Amino acid sequence: MKNTITIVILLFGIFSLCFDAEAELVSHGKESKPNPKEFFISKLKNVVDSGNLFEPNTISEILKINFQISTQSMAKFVDCSNSAGYRTSQKITISPIENNWFHALSSGTRNMKIPKQPFSNATSAHEKTDLTYGIESYVSCDKNDPVQHENFSWAVLHFSGLPGYSCITPEDIQRLLPTAKYVSATDGAYAYRYQEPGDDDRTPNLTFYFIGRATCSTNAIIEGNKY
Repeated sequence: MKNTITIVILLFGIFSLCFDAEAELVSHGKESKPNPKEFFISKLKNVVDSGNLFEPNTISEILKINFQISTQSMAKFVDCSNSAGYRTSQKITISPIENNWFHALSSGTRNMKIPKQPFSNATSAHEKTDLTYGIESYVSCDKNDPVQHENFSWAVLHFSGLPGYSCITPEDIQRLLPTAKYVSATDGAYAYRYQEPGDDDRTPNLTFYFIGRATCSTNAIIEGNKY
């Protein structure tokens, strides 16, 4: 009888270990598939907070997306007589390599309808996801120009067709980015903008755009200046 009890206890212990291991695997499995809204907003917030929008390698690491970089000289002038204020300009295109995480998901929104509104003929939102990233740099002819500055760079990271990936609502933004500010626009459009402390034109900012009374954000843009 004593041996029988010992065997039962051993079997129960083995069963418990197996159950715990399975539970841990299931738990890790859930963690490996984060909520698309939370994942997306967290990644973009990390880009803004890093302040490194002009460093493609750093952005690649934050987003976990591989990029291919190409550089093009757009203009070069010997003097400033016909240069529209710039001596040289350069464009850097940072293109994502295929098979990244920003693509249409089964949980995304299809054929999002936009309620009819004054001054806008839009009836549906473009849902084909697309990611573009670029940096443009200029050297001003007049280094004393208070607007153009001697050197000026502009970077933009643009996620379009956002509903196809996930329907991000104003409530989602207010919950996950509580410091984001509401911004009104023309034609019934509006936006929510998040920016790190500093709040000047050299601090990168993240903007989610909405069309009229549509439920989901149509696109998200991170942009910043450097001079």
